[in-house]
Amino acid sequence: MAKKIRPEKKGKFNSKSDSKSGYKSKSDSRSNSKTRSNDRTNSRTHSPKSHSFDKGYQNGEQVEGIHAVYSLLNNGRKVKELLIDKSKSGSDHQNLAGLATKKGISIRYVDANYLRDLAQSFAPQGVIAFAEPINFASQDLLLKKKLIIACDGITDPQNLGSVIRTASCVGAGVVFPKQRSASLTATVLKASAGAGEIVPLLRCSGLGNWLTNMKKQGVIIVGCDHPSDFSVFDFSTEFYDKFNQVVVVLGAEGMGLSQSIKAKCDYIVHIPMNAEALSGGIDSLNVSVVCGIVTYQVARVLTKD
Repeated sequence: MAKKIRPEKKGKFNSKSDSKSGYKSKSDSRSNSKTRSNDRTNSRTHSPKSHSFDKGYQNGEQVEGIHAVYSLLNNGRKVKELLIDKSKSGSDHQNLAGLATKKGISIRYVDANYLRDLAQSFAPQGVIAFAEPINFASQDLLLKKKLIIACDGITDPQNLGSVIRTASCVGAGVVFPKQRSASLTATVLKASAGAGEIVPLLRCSGLGNWLTNMKKQGVIIVGCDHPSDFSVFDFSTEFYDKFNQVVVVLGAEGMGLSQSIKAKCDYIVHIPMNAEALSGGIDSLNVSVVCGIVTYQVARVLTKD
């Protein structure tokens, strides 16, 4: 059960209405369901067609987009082949081709329509690479991070990619379960803007058991959900000085934290919402936005910046 503590000072926007704030609600879930429905329609329109690819394409994990492919080429994973839209002549594509040539990677220049049909993401930006599967981090490597982001049922690939991108910027690792989670698809890696190649990523069998093991090692678990008794801004540097590591747990897009995961958290925090937003029916934030706000606040007090 999550512990309750008395905040050391109230946040600027704290009020009774704040307890209703957070980042997920039923209204948000309905809105998201419409968006996801539209996304599914778009994805069907632009989904890859069935091709009889030659052996150059049969084995390898697809990585798409300028930033994701550039990070791939620069961060150790073996790349089997690089496809470039032959109509692209900009500096980005020329630089990728030059880098691939230096590394001895095979390059094919193909038609734009062919590349789009092959793509798994909505807009591959004229470039697709095929690489060996990504190497997930070990528990020991992940534990070298003072801040870890845990994903509880985040199934939207764009959101998971954005979380990984934020983790890179804030210096955190990311853990997500093998079930009830988006996988590391081309869409996720593209949304991460290349961060998927450098952030320690761990896939665990069960997030609940993983959190239990982390608590046994003295790691503090902070869940993001609403309602809660205090905001993330109520924590002070002095509070976080008591801990060497913090895991921030983010919940699913529509449901927030599951009850079983919430019970594993030492503290539950919310992000205060402006009263005008609440009165207008805007009572939540996207999970990737929550990730940025909460992790930067935690990182700030952990590093005393």
